[in-house]
Amino acid sequence: MPAGIQVFNADGSLGYDPQGRLFRVLARVQYSTVDSSAAFSRQPEDTDLTAVARGWYAPDFTIDIASGTISWRHVNVPLKDRYPGTVEIWAR
Repeated sequence: MPAGIQVFNADGSLGYDPQGRLFRVLARVQYSTVDSSAAFSRQPEDTDLTAVARGWYAPDFTIDIASGTISWRHVNVPLKDRYPGTVEIWAR
């Protein structure tokens, strides 16, 4: 039976299941090789957000809906493997 689009965590557990709904890209943010954050705009109804990284060895992302910011930390990425990239913020 088809399951649709699902995103799994590194440990194999289900991290996100949109249950067949499509996403809308709210923002594209360039992330750097150092821990930081950036602001983005959203509508009040945009409460179910997902960070989708485009790049090698992506950092860990945290989205703060109340303040409209996305933060990234490279805690699991060795210094030699840190590269800048793009993260998209998707809403469903």
